[in-house]
Amino acid sequence: MAQRAVEVYVNPFLDEQVRYDSSMVLIDEALELYPENLNALGHRLMLFQQKRDINEVLSIADQMIAVSPESPLLLGQKAFMLELNGDLRESRNYYDQAFRLYEKYLKEGGFNFNLTVEYADLLKTSGDSVKARKTLEAIDTTKIEDIQKDLLRYLRQRPDYRERMRKFWDGEIEFDQIEMD
Repeated sequence: MAQRAVEVYVNPFLDEQVRYDSSMVLIDEALELYPENLNALGHRLMLFQQKRDINEVLSIADQMIAVSPESPLLLGQKAFMLELNGDLRESRNYYDQAFRLYEKYLKEGGFNFNLTVEYADLLKTSGDSVKARKTLEAIDTTKIEDIQKDLLRYLRQRPDYRERMRKFWDGEIEFDQIEMD
């Protein structure tokens, strides 16, 4: 059901409002069957984010964190949403929790490309672009696959997500313009 909700949402042949409404109905049905489905919750969060409903976004973020409290990615996403909402003290608490977990996991588990990239991305999102750049530069490119090298090149040149999200929440750009070059 959750997969179908995503398929409907990305269907270019449907009207935008029909895609949104149909996807919301399907995702709600999926969550009735399995309320802890992180993929479904993530899609629902994105739908409310698109409508700039920060209260619902934060509520769904809390649900996701309740399912996976040791996920630095989820903690970091909530931190950024809190920051966008102006709650800087609470945002900093969530960022700090996420950073501690990333650093713990990276220390305990050795090199993990995906985790390192997530960590660097959150550093940049939190405003620490210097440490983010250093984290990405520290990756030994002789030990990663070509597709990972391509991802590193993209991350170094992609548009500033933090600034684009601010512009979206301020109504300066539309949701589909966030990731555009």
